[in-house]
Amino acid sequence: QQFTPWFLHTFPRIPDYLEQFPFPEVTA
Repeated sequence: QQFTPWFLHTFPRIPDYLEQFPFPEVTA
């Protein structure tokens, strides 16, 4: 179960991580 620690560690960095990609308004 290494998905939980990975998610918790990436959750606070998700906005910064998504900013690296040119996503077209992803607000589902």
